[in-house]
Amino acid sequence: MHEMIFRVESRRRKRGMMAGHAMAGVTLLLAGLDNLDTDSTERFVIGIIMVIAGGALLGAVLKERFGESHESPAAIGWVDIFAGIVLFVDGIEKMTTRVRLLPFLYIAAGIPYILLGIYHSKLFRHRSLTINDTGVRGRFSRFRSLKFDWTEISSIEIESLKINLTTLAGRRITFDLRDLPIASDRNTVLEIFKDRANGLTIGKSAPSATDNDPESVQTDTP
Repeated sequence: MHEMIFRVESRRRKRGMMAGHAMAGVTLLLAGLDNLDTDSTERFVIGIIMVIAGGALLGAVLKERFGESHESPAAIGWVDIFAGIVLFVDGIEKMTTRVRLLPFLYIAAGIPYILLGIYHSKLFRHRSLTINDTGVRGRFSRFRSLKFDWTEISSIEIESLKINLTTLAGRRITFDLRDLPIASDRNTVLEIFKDRANGLTIGKSAPSATDNDPESVQTDTP
């Protein structure tokens, strides 16, 4: 087997980003709709931009939730940058007309989204699953990694998309294939572990060498 590398994505981080995008999207959308009800051309244009930014964020949430991932994350999250700039600029604009808490909240929310977009790809750096003839190496998050050799494994149990392994030393290893965002990758890894599990089963059921050794067979002498 040649070495295979699969992209890994933290489901917890993904849920957190989706929640953040949803909150910012709804905020932008409602604020934008509120700005449309004005006689000021400037506020009307800003309102349209905010509605577009909010819709883009909500669209990104729907894509993450119901869409299927087929490629690596973009180097730059343009939707995040766009939304962050809109929040930041609207906060600055509100400060010139009224001094309240809301402008500072918009500015405080805009800056992280701009940084999130700029460093988008780095959030997923070093998160991958590597499988070869020797064993498996993986990093699922900053504090969660996976490492074992095939020779260490005594049993493999597969429950849907969850793989449970037991080492010769009795250590239990469990990982969830849902951490692989690409469906074809999940199927490929699942087949690899099924083949390995079948190999272990065949190895256990194979007759021992002494069973087939003619010299070990006792015969009655006349």
